[in-house]
Amino acid sequence: MKANNFISYIMNMRKWGIVLSIIFIFSLCGLFLIGYQTHYNAPPIPDFKESSGKILISANSITEGQVVFHKYALMEYGTMFGD
Repeated sequence: MKANNFISYIMNMRKWGIVLSIIFIFSLCGLFLIGYQTHYNAPPIPDFKESSGKILISANSITEGQVVFHKYALMEYGTMFGD
């Protein structure tokens, strides 16, 4: 394809729909794959124990704390932009 033909093809707005659709589909596929990998490869939440074996903080307590943390958006508490 010559340079002039390529430029005229790109400048034709009717053909942009095809290119943008392909980019959109690849972007969604990437997003879903990253979400899947993040969800299923997340590390387990352990119980925190003393050296004697007594449980200090259970995994259930940590999970409940995460729910409260997300419910009230505490990442943004006390900072200007939530950083």
